[in-house]
Amino acid sequence: MMKSVMEKKNVDTQQTLIQTAQKAGVKLVACTMSKPRKWNTILAEVNP
Repeated sequence: MMKSVMEKKNVDTQQTLIQTAQKAGVKLVACTMSKPRKWNTILAEVNP
């Protein structure tokens, strides 16, 4: 659902947004109560 909304609004992909944030030095922290299981993989890649 989010992917289609982002495409309709002409927003970069989640992967691109994460990479841009990483290059800018942003540290991503997900709340353990709200993060989907996929976030564990994403955060491991972004914050090794």
